Amino acid sequence: MRLRTFIKIAVVVVVIAVGGVIGFLSQLDPNDYRDDIAIALQDATGRTVTLGGALSLEKSLSPTLVVEDVTIANAAWSKTADMANIKSLEVEVELLPLLSGNIVVNRLVLDGGKILLETGGDGQANWKFDSTTCHVDSSTQARQLAFKAVSIKDTQITFRSEAAAREDSLTVTDLELKAEQPSDPLAISGSLDLNGTSFTLDGTLKTLGSLIEGERTEADLTLESDGLKVEINGGLGEPGSEEFFAVILNADLKSSDGLAPLGIDLDGHLDTATLTTKFDGGAGALHFKDLVATVDGNTFKGNLRLDLTTATALVSGSLDLDKLDLDSITQTADADVEAANRVFPETPLPFDALKLIDLKLDVKIAELMAQNLSFTDLSSDVALQSGSLSLDDLSFNVSGASVSGKASADAATQAAAISLKFDDLEMGDLLKTLDAPDRLSGKADVVLDVSGNGASLAAIAGSMDGKASVLMENGKLDAHELDLLVGGVTTIIGSLFSKGVKSGDLHCLALAWDIKAGVASQKVMLLDTNDSTVTGSGEIYLGKETLDLKVVPHSKGVTLNLAVPIHVRGTLLHPTFTPDEGALAMHLGGLLGATLFPPALLLSMGDLGSGDTGCSDANQPKQSDLLSDVGSAVGGEASDVGTAVDDAVKGVGDQIDSLFE
Repeated sequence: MRLRTFIKIAVVVVVIAVGGVIGFLSQLDPNDYRDDIAIALQDATGRTVTLGGALSLEKSLSPTLVVEDVTIANAAWSKTADMANIKSLEVEVELLPLLSGNIVVNRLVLDGGKILLETGGDGQANWKFDSTTCHVDSSTQARQLAFKAVSIKDTQITFRSEAAAREDSLTVTDLELKAEQPSDPLAISGSLDLNGTSFTLDGTLKTLGSLIEGERTEADLTLESDGLKVEINGGLGEPGSEEFFAVILNADLKSSDGLAPLGIDLDGHLDTATLTTKFDGGAGALHFKDLVATVDGNTFKGNLRLDLTTATALVSGSLDLDKLDLDSITQTADADVEAANRVFPETPLPFDALKLIDLKLDVKIAELMAQNLSFTDLSSDVALQSGSLSLDDLSFNVSGASVSGKASADAATQAAAISLKFDDLEMGDLLKTLDAPDRLSGKADVVLDVSGNGASLAAIAGSMDGKASVLMENGKLDAHELDLLVGGVTTIIGSLFSKGVKSGDLHCLALAWDIKAGVASQKVMLLDTNDSTVTGSGEIYLGKETLDLKVVPHSKGVTLNLAVPIHVRGTLLHPTFTPDEGALAMHLGGLLGATLFPPALLLSMGDLGSGDTGCSDANQPKQSDLLSDVGSAVGGEASDVGTAVDDAVKGVGDQIDSLFE
């Protein structure tokens, strides 16, 4: 049989009692029919019904039945004995319509009810009744059920899901439904409390009788609290059924606190949101079709399904965004970074937010803004289950680069990982967008494959493992920028480009790191131009954000005064540059040997995929040419290199001594 609500059960009581009035037309005490009424209700519900209080009947053309202390047993599988306890139920019906088999309820008052609606572990619902042979004669079955006034006071309805391990409480403080005529729509007004938040309910319901019978009826309702307003317009079906809703839903979230009654705490990360959708479903699952939502000015579109039968609500489907601006969220993080003088902030990451809901979404974002960068045509398969998030088949475009990869995060272990490959990243455009000096231009391939764990970005960086690399060929570099790269110590090494050149060809820029336990070891550092080459080695301590690098400039044509290795120390935000004191006394033979690439570096370049290009040969000069240049630079001839070396070392020593006096 269809779901019979408590209102329907009350009407059955009236039918039986009034039927007795009609049949006997004499003195009638409804308490004499207590057992018959209880049996009829038990047959109608398949549950034990106890009438613990007195029954009273006012006999007139509109008889009124009052039943006190009614208890309805719960489903056999439930751990709670009673499904409902009703302090007082009062029903006034018109007598004459009963003669034709119709029920017109002038007034129904439910006062002091406690009702439990729950689902078990396998999805069964306690509001699904199993009827048996009904003791009510067919002549008492109503052809039509109509209401003129309904009042519900101080009634608590508890919604419990064993599968979701969740319990919600709705208290009806005062709810009134009124109509002038039985055929008129009922005007609804009242006050509710959902999980501690007060709401008002207003609107109209075309007919309550058809809704009680499980038939669809039209509704126009507005539910509003201080933080949330929800408008429902459309059809409502059998209460508690899987097809209860088939409506147009409009929701206006005024603040993130408006979601608190639903058990969602966004900790102030959301200001406002709106939602419009075709909404259908009921117990177990809700469907959002043609959904259009705005969240803090960002627009979402899609088709979603909300599954409420699992331990954590599951949202699945597709979601398309025209634009998503994350800068408003990251501004707080930026402030923390600036205040703490760190690149990786110690601000706790919102891992707990991953536990709020499960997701299985196909996400597409036309443009995502973050830190003034524009990420376009972003798409990913997003899966979030039990606090574990994965972004698979992740792809997007940024600064001319096509990017592909994946990312993940886990709330239980506070672990995070990201693997991305950037093809043809335009460095000039990237630097300009980041408001950095755009003295470097060209297309670079970037690979990032790292993982770590911790409560903040700082902690994750301090535990990071993985690899990272940058490879650029045939770019352009400002001469001044190259000098800055080695500490700006032009008084020692002069310009690394030819004299008077403001910018030059950058044949190769290659950087690669092996990262272990938060320490990034420099596997490859190479910068090569027509006139010079810079190599380097060392470590970056990501947790402490400190540097310990050695950068070595090499001259191809010996246009420099001296190629002096530079130590780069300090922090990521504030590095320091000092010359290598030991190298200041090195002889030109050592300089000559350092000019050519070490074999290990060439092998590493192959690992980066440089191939037979500028990064593989780096335009190295022939050793014979280099000897000639060295001799000329120090005032000797190539045939007398030994003399030239001795003279050069003496002159260099004098210059170096003056630097450290």
